[in-house]
Amino acid sequence: MLKYVSRITLAVLFCLLAALPAGAAGRFRQAALEIVKQNGESVEFQVDVADTPELRRLGLMHRPHLPEKSGMFMDFESEQVMNMWMKNTAVPLDMLFADAHGVIFLIAEYTAPYSLATISSGQPGRYVLEIPAGSARRFGIRPGDRLRLRNVR
Repeated sequence: MLKYVSRITLAVLFCLLAALPAGAAGRFRQAALEIVKQNGESVEFQVDVADTPELRRLGLMHRPHLPEKSGMFMDFESEQVMNMWMKNTAVPLDMLFADAHGVIFLIAEYTAPYSLATISSGQPGRYVLEIPAGSARRFGIRPGDRLRLRNVR
């Protein structure tokens, strides 16, 4: 009987793991991301890198918490108008939109968890950095500051 239960348990666990989104299995690469402010100061975040369509779709969905100075860096591979939403995202975020040179041109602060409302860059850009809500204000991050991705692993 114990062998039978163990096989069922293993089968159920295998099915659950197979059903997890790609990022939940740890497929995001990690990197240090520095934001260089116009006054020369900088602030560093540890980020997950979403550089494929699959990883960008997953984003920060299903994560119950986002530690301070962490986030998600999304590379859309070419400049385009970027439209985001907060479906299945439990934590409020600041979304920083940047052009192909990494220059931030728009900050959407305090996005609403689980919202299906579109958050648009409004103009072509290449990168989005999602960080805990309030971080842009707390660290004095503004349009014109620059993103610099380092140590991708």
